[in-house]
Amino acid sequence: MATVGGRSLTNVLIIDDSAAARASIAATLRLAGYGVFELSSAIGATRTILRSNISAVIVDLGMPGLSGDKLVGLLRSNRRLSNLVVIVVSGQSGDELERIGSECRVDAVLEKRDISKRLVHVLEQLLRASSGTLLRARAYPDRAEGE
Repeated sequence: MATVGGRSLTNVLIIDDSAAARASIAATLRLAGYGVFELSSAIGATRTILRSNISAVIVDLGMPGLSGDKLVGLLRSNRRLSNLVVIVVSGQSGDELERIGSECRVDAVLEKRDISKRLVHVLEQLLRASSGTLLRARAYPDRAEGE
């Protein structure tokens, strides 16, 4: 775990081919007190997760090469990563995003436009649910009241 001022941070890996999207997500997470690691593609993801004590991964669905849904499948098939929280983000919306989320075996799906207002809350809920329990929270989609 990364440390700041002597306190441990929960580490999150962002995997997105868009530098602007990564920067925006990273800023949101850093403001909330998370340690942030970034990759522009799936290359090196497993190594980074294992070496950097990553607790959660935020994956863009529409990356070139190894797409986000394929990467999630690889992560879920690795027993060493069984407690990893996985959130998929996408520019897509509605029923298509919900369908993709359920097929990918992710913990949550978020539209990119909702990241700034929902990501930290969803991530905190999922991390809390995954620590010390075998049951994992699912949030397809975790819509705020009134939306």
